[in-house]
Amino acid sequence: NYNFCRYDLESEELIVLFNHSVSNAHGMTFDGEYFWIANSSGNVYGYDFDGNQVGSFSSPVYSWILITWDGQYFIVNDAANDDLFNPFYKLDHQGLIVENITMNYSGYSNAAVWVEQHGNGQLWIRDWVSSEISQFAYIGEEFVLVSQFYHFYNHSPYDILHDGKDFFISG
Repeated sequence: NYNFCRYDLESEELIVLFNHSVSNAHGMTFDGEYFWIANSSGNVYGYDFDGNQVGSFSSPVYSWILITWDGQYFIVNDAANDDLFNPFYKLDHQGLIVENITMNYSGYSNAAVWVEQHGNGQLWIRDWVSSEISQFAYIGEEFVLVSQFYHFYNHSPYDILHDGKDFFISG
């Protein structure tokens, strides 16, 4: 089993919430009700706050997956490939493609979080090559770079998510 933890920004402590069985986990998000954890084969598993599995689906990405939730749909990407030539997909809870999205950025996004209240750019990604945290705006079926940061609370998270209040990290 593997730990699912919350990172407390004030105390800078990791707090174990529950254990899960997703091996080779790579990608996680929160849809407002459940946590969703992806594995390295593109499968996604949902969990409630008590660690009970509540659902699953397969994505069109068959390797290391980036996943986030935009308030209505999952956004996924093949984290192992350059984003400039690698589409992002909007998916429903069954894993069906709702939209293909391009990006004007050449990088390797392996972690993402959608923060609705950040109106100038809701998509945040972590580049696994540069460790940069970058902010993107969704403009006409494309993610456009808004800003970049080189450090994230003096940690190098492998994956990040936001539940409307707290950032969560894994890695």
